[in-house]
Amino acid sequence: MTETFTFGDDAAAFPGIAFGCTLRSEGGFGTGSGLVGLGRGKLSLVTQLNVEAFGYRLSSDLSAPSPISFGSLADVTGGNGDSFMSTPLLTNPVVQDLPFYYVGLTGISVGGKLVQIPSGTFSFDRSTGAGGVIFDSGTTLTMLPDPAYTLVRDELLSQMGFQKPPPAANDDDLICFTGGSSTTTFPSMVLHFDGGADMDLSTENYLPQMQGQNGETARCWSVVKSSQALTIIGNIMQMDFHVVFDLSGNARMLFQPPTA
Repeated sequence: MTETFTFGDDAAAFPGIAFGCTLRSEGGFGTGSGLVGLGRGKLSLVTQLNVEAFGYRLSSDLSAPSPISFGSLADVTGGNGDSFMSTPLLTNPVVQDLPFYYVGLTGISVGGKLVQIPSGTFSFDRSTGAGGVIFDSGTTLTMLPDPAYTLVRDELLSQMGFQKPPPAANDDDLICFTGGSSTTTFPSMVLHFDGGADMDLSTENYLPQMQGQNGETARCWSVVKSSQALTIIGNIMQMDFHVVFDLSGNARMLFQPPTA
């Protein structure tokens, strides 16, 4: 089914937008009233609007709005554009027309120490197209394939004074830490991308505070082991960054730190 969609206070109208095409949607969406597809597929809102850029900032404050912008509203060439870092958008060398936004992840640092992840861990398989790294606002947790997952996890635990995961956790569960206080400090975590773009994560991006059913507060690592070669940078790790996808001839992803 199609309908005319209007956006913003000036009621910009876009006729013929297809919607309601999903066959099955599951999960708890809270107060959300729908899902918006932002990928490169033919039915995504980005494709249907035929825009060359879009951006968003996912707020970590649930009471605050998370703005999204399309087209010229996502332009970062003026104003505070200098505070954005950029990395090229990549294409899968084997499988064409995938809806993903691929980027080149070159490394991960924990506490200022570059984790020694084997070369090629984040690369495409040139024969099958498997692997690579994508940014996905629709995936909650970040997913790392081994050996990257184990190496980064062990470095984080080591710098926090653990020699192995807490007893209640294993490779299939979230690794959570209880205790501590609001002044407790944690090792830094930085994602390094092609073009020298470094994404310096806040504690809430990789060790967000969560509350269990018994009311106990804990900090849980927002990374799980991927069951495939693909690496996914999920939305918790993107929170509070202004993320922009430039789909023009520049083909790049830009991000602005929360403090900018």
